[in-house]
Amino acid sequence: MTERLSGSVGGPTYDTTFRFQAPDKAEFSLKDSTTIFIGPTRYERTGSGPWQSSPPAPPGFTWPTGYYREFWGAMAAPRLLGAETVDGVPTQVIAFLRPDVPAWFRIWVGVADGLVRREDMRAEGHIMDHDYSDLNGPITVTPPK
Repeated sequence: MTERLSGSVGGPTYDTTFRFQAPDKAEFSLKDSTTIFIGPTRYERTGSGPWQSSPPAPPGFTWPTGYYREFWGAMAAPRLLGAETVDGVPTQVIAFLRPDVPAWFRIWVGVADGLVRREDMRAEGHIMDHDYSDLNGPITVTPPK
């Protein structure tokens, strides 16, 4: 997944690359820092410095269930906006609100497979776009050595 995050429309954008491996692994890089989640353990480092490990917030990381539950678990007012094509895949566009944040989401879900292809979130000072690619591709996330 590629994330583009900005604090304002037209403002500077921070690009982050995520790699997910079910059921409990993720790795992401932003600028010169890298974070890896392996179940209940979080590893972090900046540049080529030493890895630091710590437990993430309970219950630990899970993909995709825990990840999506964290983002969408308190959704309200879901709406079907219509159909669009993302990377050649027919999708349905769904919009909803997270009143606890507050944030507004749109997700593009594959009609045939139910996989999320794109996600946009809008909140005050938080403009985030996610593009998902290489779904079910050969990805391996391993703990640091």
